[in-house]
Order: sequence, then structure tokens, then C-alpha cells
Amino acid sequence: MFRRFASACLHFFRHPVTKLVTGLLLVWSASTELVDDFEKGWDQFTVGVHHGVALMGVVQVMTALAEVFERLEHVELAKLRKRE
Repeated sequence: MFRRFASACLHFFRHPVTKLVTGLLLVWSASTELVDDFEKGWDQFTVGVHHGVALMGVVQVMTALAEVFERLEHVELAKLRKRE
């Protein structure tokens, strides 16, 4: 029973859509702090945790999009092979 639950969790958390949504949420949650930094100006700029969160979110989104496009390519190749 535990193995089945663990397998379902892995499938959910490794899914590209889950990665895309979590990445977008990370970027969105860090964006308010980033906007505040830009409003303060460069003379009061400090690097904070929100910069790392935003960067991690962008990387997560890019990874998810790469996986989605790769899967779409596999679907297209399968459709082409089916036609032949």
C-alpha cells in the first residue's frame, strides 16, 4: 500500500504540469518583493531570498516547458509513424 502511494506521489510531483504550476507560483510569490526592489532604486538594492525564489521558479518553468515540448515532439513523431 505504501509503495503504491509513493509511486502516485512521484508521478504527480514529476509531472511537467505540476512543475510548471509550482514554478509559476514561485515567480508570482517573489514578484511582489522584486517590484518593491525596483521601486526603491539601485542605490538601496540588496539581494534577498526572494531573488533566489524567483530564479528557482524561472528554472522550474523552463524545465517544465522543455519537458512539455519534448513530449509533444514524441506525440508528433508517433502520429507521423502511424500515418506511414
